Amino acid sequence: MKGDSLDVAILKFCYADIERDTDESQVFEYYKETISRLKQEHPKTVFVHVTIPLTVRNAAWRRWAKTLIGREEASDITALKRNNFNDAMRKAYAAEPIFDLAAVESTFPTGGRRSFSFAGQEVYELAEEYTSDGGHLNQMGSRLAAKEFVKTLARCLRAQTE
Repeated sequence: MKGDSLDVAILKFCYADIERDTDESQVFEYYKETISRLKQEHPKTVFVHVTIPLTVRNAAWRRWAKTLIGREEASDITALKRNNFNDAMRKAYAAEPIFDLAAVESTFPTGGRRSFSFAGQEVYELAEEYTSDGGHLNQMGSRLAAKEFVKTLARCLRAQTE
């Protein structure tokens, strides 16, 4: 970053940044420390927080097969960790700009959200309509995310001019 010449800065994670063996609370603490330091170094810059992207849950037959052979379903554990990270971000930065990519990715055009129950929690996942490979957005998902991203930036700019 060059001095304070940036009006807005964004740090976006990839879904691969939180996996089965990742300590999501440790990653979030590191994120908070980093953002806090950057805010001190660049007080005129608005930092937009972005929730971690989601993926599609493994197929039912695959989850069943793993259960049958006594193995844990890693995709469910990973999804829960990503949701925990996102919940922590929404809570910690509720008063700051957040682009809730995870909410965009899991919300159907009709307004409902794609989720499943795991470990007693509702866990959100990427809606299959928005992806062709289970992790990256297709054209429909990309357009939806871009539209919401622009809305988030517009809110930031409005807040700066008020």
